[in-house]
Amino acid sequence: MNALTRNRLDTAITDLHDAALIGKDGTVLSIHRLIQEAFISTLTPTQTQDFFNASVHVIYTQFPHQINGRAMHDQWGECRKGVQHVVSLAEHFRDFKSSTSVPSLDPPPEFGDLLKDCAWYLIEITEHKACLSLLSVAYDVCIDKESPLYAHLLNTAGCCYHEGNNLAACREVWSVALRLREKFAAGGDLNAEEDLAKQ
Repeated sequence: MNALTRNRLDTAITDLHDAALIGKDGTVLSIHRLIQEAFISTLTPTQTQDFFNASVHVIYTQFPHQINGRAMHDQWGECRKGVQHVVSLAEHFRDFKSSTSVPSLDPPPEFGDLLKDCAWYLIEITEHKACLSLLSVAYDVCIDKESPLYAHLLNTAGCCYHEGNNLAACREVWSVALRLREKFAAGGDLNAEEDLAKQ
């Protein structure tokens, strides 16, 4: 980076900081959502895909993972730090998929698992509306409707419906989740057996 470019960057950072659009703590910059949106709008489709993949990867490695129906209570603190980032990624994915400028956005494999983990956390803290909204994106991400991931998403939705006293919807999704998990368990999948025992 030449001196002129560096000077312009320093000036831009100072101006954005003065306008409270970024925060600076040592070498860490926190960037206001408006600036993030402006940056995203300048990306090409390929850059958008790369940016999205990298964002998912970073958040996936930091967000606690929900395993086989086990509670996440002891990880709520870490979940709380990351939940808004996951929700933001889901919103960006929804926006990207509906955009004519990014018709080919494909989620990386860990995105479905990230949404699954976060949705389960939202169930545990009784944020049912937010959970169902996240699940609506997760259903689109999970292409294989005969997979353990899809069974888990349906089980989570069933928990939401059950706690909201929507028993008809609960029975509908839980019956599909149960069928899938019984099939996986019959095939010798030990994870499915634990899932099934907790259903």
